[in-house]
Amino acid sequence: VNKANALPDGYHQKLKQLKNGKFVANVMYSHLRDMWFDCEAQNSTYSIVVVSAYRSHNKQETLLQQEIAKNERFGMSRKEALNDALRTVAPSGYSEHETGLCVDITAKRNQQLNKQQEDMPENRWLQKHCAEYGFILRYPKGKEKITGYDYEPWHFRYVGKKAAKEIMQKKITLEEYLQEKQVEVE
Repeated sequence: VNKANALPDGYHQKLKQLKNGKFVANVMYSHLRDMWFDCEAQNSTYSIVVVSAYRSHNKQETLLQQEIAKNERFGMSRKEALNDALRTVAPSGYSEHETGLCVDITAKRNQQLNKQQEDMPENRWLQKHCAEYGFILRYPKGKEKITGYDYEPWHFRYVGKKAAKEIMQKKITLEEYLQEKQVEVE
């Protein structure tokens, strides 16, 4: 799922609820839990929180419309507001959050989805170790033209341990990884 690839009709994912009420795909729950516990256990001063996870189709559409309205309040035309919003918010049907396979994780002391997350020690730990648990940093810095989204140091996507290790080791995006795999098959 990305800007060019919508969720298939009838897509369904079994979800599991986190203690904070957020939902994630059942298939990744134990891996997320292990990553979370290990991050905090290995670093007594670290505390992380999942601030966003699964979103319904309607919730995703609401978030996009709110971002567009915010941009218009700042004086952008409707078209400018939409284009700017689409740099950070996917339209409904095209969001990884609708798959249940991604989470936005922040340091507990700074739960804002902003660039300061990359400077948080918790985030540095997550970026260094996420592949061990099957996650990738989905929208890395310098890859905006490939992913179609701004850099998001908080957005982690579950892809499984084998794929995650290869993606993170090669410092590529999910799009580049899938392109490589497609070439291998051909």
